[in-house]
Amino acid sequence: MLRIGHFYFAVTNYSGICYFMAFICYNTVASAEYVGFPDRIYLLLGVIVMRLKKMVAGVWVVFVLAVIPMLCAAEAPVAERVWPAQVDEMVAKVKKEIKLIDMEAFKKIVDNKGDAIIIDAREPEEFTSGHIPGAVNIPRGLAEFKIWKAIAGFPDKTNTALKLYVYCKLGGRAALTVKALQDVGFTNVTSVDMKIADWVKANYPIER
Repeated sequence: MLRIGHFYFAVTNYSGICYFMAFICYNTVASAEYVGFPDRIYLLLGVIVMRLKKMVAGVWVVFVLAVIPMLCAAEAPVAERVWPAQVDEMVAKVKKEIKLIDMEAFKKIVDNKGDAIIIDAREPEEFTSGHIPGAVNIPRGLAEFKIWKAIAGFPDKTNTALKLYVYCKLGGRAALTVKALQDVGFTNVTSVDMKIADWVKANYPIER
C-alpha cells in the first residue's frame, strides 16, 4: 500500500516522480538490497504516466495557441460593405488623374510646411477627434463651396494656385476632393494616399 501511495503521488504531481525515485533509492541504500521487481514496475509505470501527461499537456498547448485562434478567426464576422465595388473603381480611376503622395512624403510636408496648406476632408466630428497639426477642416461634400472663403481669399484676392495637400480617413475622400478642386480651377492640389490609422500607428503628431 505504501508503494501504491507513492506511485499515486508520482503520477498526480509533476515533481512527484523525483520524490518516487528518491524513495526507491532510499529503500535500496537502507536495506542494502537491489530494487525489487515490484518497485521497478511502479517506477516504470510512473515514468510512462508522466510522459503521457506531458504529451497531453503539449497537445493542449498547441490546441490553445493554434487551433482556437484559427476557429475564432473563421467565425469572425466579415465586415459588411456599405458601398458597391464600382465606387472603389471610380476612386481608383480618379487617383490616376490627380497628383498623389504617400504618408512618408506627407510627413516631411507636415514637418516643414512653408506655404503649404493642409486640408482635412473628413467630417467635423472626425476632425475634432484628432487631426494632423495645422490642418483646416473642409469636408469633402462641401469642398467646392467652402474652399473659396476659407482658404482661397474669395472674392477680394482669389488665389487658385495655393499649394494644397488633402487627406482623409482612408484616402478615398481626399482623392475625390482633389479632383473636385481641380475641376473648379485649383492648379496645385495633392491627395495624400494614406490611412489616418497608419499615421497614428507610426506615432506621428496628432492634434485634438
